[in-house]
Amino acid sequence: MADLTETELAQQAERERIARESAAESARAEQDRLDRERAEPVVDDPEPESTGVARLRAFEDEHFGKDAVRINGRVERGSGSRYQALPEPKRRHYQALEKLVEADEKLVAAHTALMTADAAHEAAMEAVALAEKEADAVAEQ
Repeated sequence: MADLTETELAQQAERERIARESAAESARAEQDRLDRERAEPVVDDPEPESTGVARLRAFEDEHFGKDAVRINGRVERGSGSRYQALPEPKRRHYQALEKLVEADEKLVAAHTALMTADAAHEAAMEAVALAEKEADAVAEQ
């Protein structure tokens, strides 16, 4: 009976490890997708996506040109840049779009954290059920 309990505990630990790895892989995949979206040009659509990244890129393409100088995927802002030449209302609009992109990224990260917490909670609930089962088996002896 003790071997079976150890086997069940090992299986539970393996399930928990797999759940953690799965959640971490989901988080990495989502971050990779966001990085690609930010770096890749947006295809001209009559109705651009409502995501912050797509809206920011559409603004950049319209006001800075599709050939704008980018550093790490972001429009260059140095002295003499197209960014510096923007009128103040357009610059505030651009900054608001950047904040939208940051908020979108935080939302994705929070969603990923929630999925990870859900997986950990489920694994913990299974561990509690297993422990209760083992405690009942020991008490019956």
